[in-house]
Amino acid sequence: MVVTLTIIKGDDEGKVFTLAEGDAKTIGRGSASGILLTEAGVSRSHCRVRVTGGECWVKDAGSRNGTTVNGRKITEEVRLADDDVIDLGNTRISVRVQATPPPRPPPKAAPVAPPRPVVVKPPPPAPAARPGAAVPSPAARKALRLKAEETEDSVQTVDHPPPPASSGRLAGAPRQPLDLLGETIGGCRVDDLLGGDEISHLYLAMQVSMERQVTLKVLNPAMTQDAQAVERFLQGARAGGRMSHPNIVQVYDAGKDGGVYFIALEYTGGRSVREMMEELAPGQPMRLRTALEIVEQIAGALDYLHSQPTPVLHRHVSPANVVVTEHGIAKLANLGFARGLAEPGLSGALTPAERLAELQFVAPEMLDDPRAASPASDLYSLGAVLYLTTTGQKPFRGANEADLAEKVRAGMRLPAADVRNDLPDGLPELIEQAMAVKPPDRIARAALLQGALAKIRERLRR
Repeated sequence: MVVTLTIIKGDDEGKVFTLAEGDAKTIGRGSASGILLTEAGVSRSHCRVRVTGGECWVKDAGSRNGTTVNGRKITEEVRLADDDVIDLGNTRISVRVQATPPPRPPPKAAPVAPPRPVVVKPPPPAPAARPGAAVPSPAARKALRLKAEETEDSVQTVDHPPPPASSGRLAGAPRQPLDLLGETIGGCRVDDLLGGDEISHLYLAMQVSMERQVTLKVLNPAMTQDAQAVERFLQGARAGGRMSHPNIVQVYDAGKDGGVYFIALEYTGGRSVREMMEELAPGQPMRLRTALEIVEQIAGALDYLHSQPTPVLHRHVSPANVVVTEHGIAKLANLGFARGLAEPGLSGALTPAERLAELQFVAPEMLDDPRAASPASDLYSLGAVLYLTTTGQKPFRGANEADLAEKVRAGMRLPAADVRNDLPDGLPELIEQAMAVKPPDRIARAALLQGALAKIRERLRR
């Protein structure tokens, strides 16, 4: 279980705290408090919150003003639920409770086959894939092949800009996957193909030492001929592996095994936001509370990345890169692989339709130079995801790529309030601020976006 406490009112408004299973923290003004607040109405040791056995509890710690849950003053320990509100003096805290999925049973062992060399077979093109994808049925795979829109990514930190932009592609990068079923790569037994594109393929695998399912990302053979592509593949994995947050797909391992470059990722199941939107009727928005919860969680993930000693940028926040698990936990995928559209080896790997889809979520300053990326660029992209999920419409309309790019640069889109006139107060303005053309005009921090969305969700609950 993961519990997120967001301060939505008071002197500490905008602060966000996360507790995991087994955590127990005191909230107060005292230096010994695990959750330190500054508001004068909060006692030095005001209340204590603990997470145990899949439940979250709060108990007043003898504070002078008392602790209130959902408007009622508590006198004994109380179990907290999703969307509960805690009041401590003038401080109000929104509670977000996320259940963690139970351990997945291991799949049936693949038949033992004699060792054989890794070879390339020419099966039909695999469906587009994403880390954490559920295993598609044959019918679903056929449908997915017709609407593949996802590309691979790489990580970027603020202090280490990518190489100069260029065009072109690595010739000969195949869409057909390596025949790895039954093989063990990097300690992971490959059980099924999930999908892929011209850069890499994803497989469902079992990490034997840990007895856990993983998504195995394998660099395509032609890409291994490019030293820079290989280095970025592994360097991105190392950067992603240093991150640990409940709303980020975890990187477990990476390396080279028998000539195969691989990355082992957390397997989450569920669907991407892109897939969730495609299941709706054209123009239909997502359920409002669901959309707000998803974006609020991803804002928390971005705040974690941007708050690192050397801030980490995702640089490709999009509906395809946000995965929602079967238990409703939103996770930011492809951390460690996000690239700009103009970077080497990528622009040619995208079809015109794929590039048009990507442009909807690219910050204006990144269109000509991916090195211009900043935390504000990630917030812009998340704002575009919020626009899409709450209105049912893509932010921009363009006859072609050049036309669309110019509209992105100029911010030529219908305000969210004009697309949907029943959005709750404050949400249209929040979207417009997140998607401001100039980075200095955008929301200053992801935590502020997260806190603002929590306040809107609280008003919807009333």
